[in-house]
Amino acid sequence: MIQKQNDREMPNCPKSMSRNSRTCIGGYAPKTRCSITLFNFVLSLVLIAVSSPLLIAVSLIIKLKDGGPILYKGTRLGCGKRPYIMYKFRTLPLDSDKIIGSRLLTPGIIKIDYHSKILRDTRLDELPQLFNILKGDMDFIGPRPERPEIYEKQCRQIPNYDVRFLVKPGMIGYSQLFTPHSTSKRLRTLIDNRQILRSRSLIKDINTIIFTGYKMSWMVVTKTGSFIWMSLVESRILKKYKEKRLVERIRHERARVYIKDKESADTAHKYTGDITLFDINDFHFRMYSNQVIEDGTQHFLLETEIRKKKRVKLKRARCEGQVVKQFASDNPNYKYNYIVSYKPLTELNGHMIDRYFLKKSFA
Repeated sequence: MIQKQNDREMPNCPKSMSRNSRTCIGGYAPKTRCSITLFNFVLSLVLIAVSSPLLIAVSLIIKLKDGGPILYKGTRLGCGKRPYIMYKFRTLPLDSDKIIGSRLLTPGIIKIDYHSKILRDTRLDELPQLFNILKGDMDFIGPRPERPEIYEKQCRQIPNYDVRFLVKPGMIGYSQLFTPHSTSKRLRTLIDNRQILRSRSLIKDINTIIFTGYKMSWMVVTKTGSFIWMSLVESRILKKYKEKRLVERIRHERARVYIKDKESADTAHKYTGDITLFDINDFHFRMYSNQVIEDGTQHFLLETEIRKKKRVKLKRARCEGQVVKQFASDNPNYKYNYIVSYKPLTELNGHMIDRYFLKKSFA
């Protein structure tokens, strides 16, 4: 049905040169398209062969976990809005589709075990899409494919969203590399379209693939190490820490919390407090403080340090929330330990929390 409705709205994949430019729609030149197509085919074959032990190991883990199917096969919209079947390793419990429906997967809807979370965070669950690339449904680089029901419900009305259908979807998405999953579709569309309409080259694709491979390898090491430390050392040996919530808590070493003075003007300069942010998830954060926090809704300013190339940058986000639990601090430098239920004040603040405090961005 979607194909019939949209055939007149969208052109097919670009095949001819533009009259006013040497590049085609979507930034493709004929020689570039040929070289990239050949490159995609050869590299997908090589990676399937090289990663076959990993593919087999992940398949065994998924099968032994609950005995269900290893692969998730979902319908996606490809170039020219043509539907195709996309493959992924299954990381969600059986019958999750009935729970999620036409919504995006958000924290708290379904409990995801740590094995599955590692696969999702490191993007190892996307490896079966190498077969989609081999078949010609996808490229290595391009906008991530969209579910038909999500497109109809959330994306059709976004200005210029359909530009993405001028090219094949990619295993590595432009916007997905640098923004969290929770980033709005409108912002991701701007990022994707800016890249789609640029002149494309094989060298750029290779550089992006190498960068993604490096980040993926680093995340596999850090996520696996974190899992071993928390689930084996702290939980079973030290009997100190055990994750019982639906969403993971992210610890911070250089993060602060400031509380807005209710009698002051609504400016970031009127936040005060000697408070340390200890950990945070999508719904709550824990903080240490020597001051008594009043009951009721408060405005909080979260601040953390980001260190890159020996430079330190401060990233901030504002939210509102209230204390849901108070107890004596286990930190000798502070009197109180507070659990705060919070909500970002704006969409931009939500993006800042997801990217810099919850560390949801891939890169």
